[in-house]
Amino acid sequence: MSRSFSFSEAAEKNAAKGLMDVPHTGVLHTYTAKELIERFEVLWGAKPRAVALPVTNADGLLFDVVGLSGRSISSTGYKGNLDEFSGVVRAFAREGLDIYLTMDPTLAFQVSPSIQLVDIVGDSSRRLCFGNATSNQIASAILGTGIDLVLDALQELKAMQKKPTLRGIVLDIVNLWPMGGSGNRLELTCFCPSCKAYFNGHPKGEQLIDRFKTFPNPWNLMLSATPTGIDFVDEISANHGPKEIVGFSRLRGFDRSFGEDVPEAVLLRAAESLIAYLNVRHDQTIAAANRIFSEALHDLDKSEDPYVREASSGISRILLVEGASYSWTGGVFLEKMDVERPDGFDEVWLDKGPLTPILKKVRSHIYMSRRSRYFIDAFFDFVASVSDPSAMAMTGIGRKTKLQIDAMLKDRLGKCLACLPNGKASLGTLGAFSNDSARGQQGYVGVALDKTGGDNLIRNIHVLSGNGE
Repeated sequence: MSRSFSFSEAAEKNAAKGLMDVPHTGVLHTYTAKELIERFEVLWGAKPRAVALPVTNADGLLFDVVGLSGRSISSTGYKGNLDEFSGVVRAFAREGLDIYLTMDPTLAFQVSPSIQLVDIVGDSSRRLCFGNATSNQIASAILGTGIDLVLDALQELKAMQKKPTLRGIVLDIVNLWPMGGSGNRLELTCFCPSCKAYFNGHPKGEQLIDRFKTFPNPWNLMLSATPTGIDFVDEISANHGPKEIVGFSRLRGFDRSFGEDVPEAVLLRAAESLIAYLNVRHDQTIAAANRIFSEALHDLDKSEDPYVREASSGISRILLVEGASYSWTGGVFLEKMDVERPDGFDEVWLDKGPLTPILKKVRSHIYMSRRSRYFIDAFFDFVASVSDPSAMAMTGIGRKTKLQIDAMLKDRLGKCLACLPNGKASLGTLGAFSNDSARGQQGYVGVALDKTGGDNLIRNIHVLSGNGE
């Protein structure tokens, strides 16, 4: 007897709508482009329609960029016949895959103290501030150069009957605004001069910064420092008012930071400030993304080359975010992004959890990893840090022994892999994909990373000696 079941049919149907994300070119040290595609097909049940390739690694650039000469080039870039960025593009294109480009715009390898993140107590970070206009210009130059290289590489493949295209550019905004703290004293980012100027110039942000320079402050309603990180309320939405915020805070016990007998009016005022802060941060994040997209794509539609003009019209602007109503480290409300004609982007990639809002008005792809790129980025960031003298000197990593660092690398890889779903069986849980190419779920994004590739990357990096050894 042979019967069909609705769940199985849904998984089979969804399998054909996949994209493959290569989060780091170090993956290509283990697998060729063809092998990655074959592994994707085995895992998900169908060949991917396109591949997403990074324009930087966590440890440096993947190609020369005018104005950034002398900056670090990734030491884990390529291997074998894939000895340059254009070669990687051509390798996947020859397999019939369209191309997306991805970028983490915080550029931790770009050591530029004047435009780096600053937390509420004045400590700086190695990451660039996403709200800073100069940071956006640097990101735009890198992404724009990547676009030009892809278009040139694809144009060279004239013999192909169906030439692949550049389908989109993706900004990974999962961890733009990192958080820290201890003893319930929260140290969030960013409070650099450009962020202060943006807040003070925003209709909802005037004098808002000053309300946070105290303890407890409005963040304490929704956030709590723990020995392993920051605990947070993830049910907050753009439609919640002060009373709902205070209710969530009491439910989680976070309100205790304000004292046992704090008046309700104090909590409500703090909630009003918190709501204003989250909305201003959302507007700032979207505005910065728009600057990067606009600059990276500028004048392509005016090119003298007909191929470039035609190709540029089909390049989507995509934001990769967490599937939470509000992303504390991404700085955006999903509900505010779900609009008919979004400003600054065309599409959203996000993971899908039990509380993830359903996006109906904007195009989306489901990113098949819990918290999207959060743990994936954390792994590759750590890989970059342990081989970087500057990072070893400026962070606590330099006080670790090589044995401790090796254990931490394996732990981060393990967390990363634990977030990846079990392939095709997961596809039946995503629901039906949209038949409308302008809105709704268009498909899924599978991550080209496994234990073999991660272990090989760890074995091949040069871990520097720290003071702990």
